[in-house]
Amino acid sequence: MNPIETFKRQPLLFGSTIAVTDTDVDALAHRYAASMALREFDRASCDEPFLYRASTVQIGDLTVSTGFHTPIRLCTQESSIATVMLIQSGVVRIQADGRAIQLDQPQDLLYLPGCAFEEETEHVRGVLFSLDADRLARTAAGMTGFRVSTSKLRKRLANPHRLQAHTGVERDVLQTLQHTFPLLDAPGLQLEGTLPLLAIDDLIYRTIALALCGDVIRSGPAGQGPRGSAKAVIIDELVDWIRANLDRPISLSDLEQRSAYSERTLRNAFQNRFGCGPSEWIREQRLAAARERLLNPRPGDSVSTIAQALGYRHLSQFSRECNRAFGVRPSDLLRQSRQGMGQG
Repeated sequence: MNPIETFKRQPLLFGSTIAVTDTDVDALAHRYAASMALREFDRASCDEPFLYRASTVQIGDLTVSTGFHTPIRLCTQESSIATVMLIQSGVVRIQADGRAIQLDQPQDLLYLPGCAFEEETEHVRGVLFSLDADRLARTAAGMTGFRVSTSKLRKRLANPHRLQAHTGVERDVLQTLQHTFPLLDAPGLQLEGTLPLLAIDDLIYRTIALALCGDVIRSGPAGQGPRGSAKAVIIDELVDWIRANLDRPISLSDLEQRSAYSERTLRNAFQNRFGCGPSEWIREQRLAAARERLLNPRPGDSVSTIAQALGYRHLSQFSRECNRAFGVRPSDLLRQSRQGMGQG
């Protein structure tokens, strides 16, 4: 049986029901060019018919594709999108950043940070991840409990990285990555918009971060987990940071960058712990701190200075929220407190 017939008979790791098959290399190159910074894409051998079969799942900024193809040759330009290749079978030869890299063993993994590269393959089966390199660095930093800065990990992830993990912890990490693939095999959930709610992209980002930066992550306090799971440590530190920064506006984007979690993961974590979303919890913390400050004012305090000290940029909003929460205007509460303290 020739290689093409063999490929056709083998199931995909996920998404077999939504797989796309191409026998026209020019049409495939045109499709690839819509999502990749291609300079060249063509078959590497004209001795046999061209065949490409793959399925693709999109979750937020993460794209995961699995499939197989006959020999191809391609060149890319520099891009803002990082690429992770995980080989099941076949051979991939890469020229990137002045290095020649060959993947030829099952579970060989290659990380390309968005640099230009040239690729030539034989008959290959595998998985391709297209992801946000900045998010990957933030994820790795969050997994260290921010003991290691995002910028330092971003520099570490600025170069191609090959991982041949056939024994030890690295092998177990890559096996964990493979265990996520059946979770993607739910096209109905994807079409209904439910798949992103499972936060599988967070799991994949964190597993890839552990594969590439495991030595740093495992040596940090989050890896040791003195206060519980890695997620609990990160949320604990995020809560401490919020309480220390109530004097400034705090957005969901700030929380995403600090924690390396997506918005929906943060919402779920806060809902499970506090019974509300992060924005509502921050508002409650501001109001609790405002009430304490109004009841125990410092010399020179006014409603305006207290509002500013607690991150409110509009006095009317502060007054409105205090009145709704406490049933009294902040100016009245401050005046009553001063009268009780004999300050007039």
